[in-house]
Amino acid sequence: MHNLARDLVAGAVDLHIHAAPDIVPRLLDDLGLARAARDAGMAAIVLKSHHMLTADRAQIAQKVFPEVKLFGGLALNLPACGGLNPEAVKVAIRMGAKIIWLPTLSAANHIAGIRTKVTGNLGVMSSGFKSQPVPVVSDDGVVRPELVEILELIAQADIVLATGHLSVPEIKVVVNAAVAAGVRKILVNHPELWLIGMSVEDQRELAAKGPVMEMCIRSVTAPGNEHRSPMLIADQIRAVGARSVVMATDFGQVDSPPAPEGMRWYMAQMLECGIPPEDIELMTKVNPAKLLGL
Repeated sequence: MHNLARDLVAGAVDLHIHAAPDIVPRLLDDLGLARAARDAGMAAIVLKSHHMLTADRAQIAQKVFPEVKLFGGLALNLPACGGLNPEAVKVAIRMGAKIIWLPTLSAANHIAGIRTKVTGNLGVMSSGFKSQPVPVVSDDGVVRPELVEILELIAQADIVLATGHLSVPEIKVVVNAAVAAGVRKILVNHPELWLIGMSVEDQRELAAKGPVMEMCIRSVTAPGNEHRSPMLIADQIRAVGARSVVMATDFGQVDSPPAPEGMRWYMAQMLECGIPPEDIELMTKVNPAKLLGL
């Protein structure tokens, strides 16, 4: 299994990796991560930060390691970019951003969730900042005007809209609005994460409209989640269908292995859980490559 996973990681794409510099400790910086991805034979990786644009950083690392494609994006948090800020999105797109994440640390769902439970860095990343949620849905149940403009910008640029740490009801409203606005690439971030807790039925409902579910192995390895098994992810993959899933690590924490090594382990776990190699290739190569326009 592990030898097969080593072979499968060649050509893989990871859409969700954290790296230094950051305001919390990270295992590797951008260059160290790019080197590890190159050495593993990966095709592409996406740098994610909750606090800053990463598209510019990705360009620098790309010049040093041209063998692997590096991309970045922008998370619409406070104080990072002012929340739902269309002007910041315009800058990110012009800088080559491939993903615009809706609020993560600034999502009302995230702020409420970490009041009662903290795993990994989720609470640490929010410390020192005012708990000020960024609303994405108005009281009348429609997306806010700023988000409408942002969805139009994402549609025009043909890049990925990611749902961040929104609640399931918010995600449903946003997905409907995004599809109506012509957004063709929608990524539902770690629906299996305790903070999101999306049911398989809801995942299927959303996938039928085109969005892709991003299943992250960090959801079952973060401190406080040791009771959760990789089989939980495997079962959700089987229920939703590999055509509507991407596998990502969400690694970069100091208590996690380097993301390429983590992706190999993730693949090995899925193989042991009975996920066929061809489905793993679909979820780690074909589907994420389409989202990035590769």
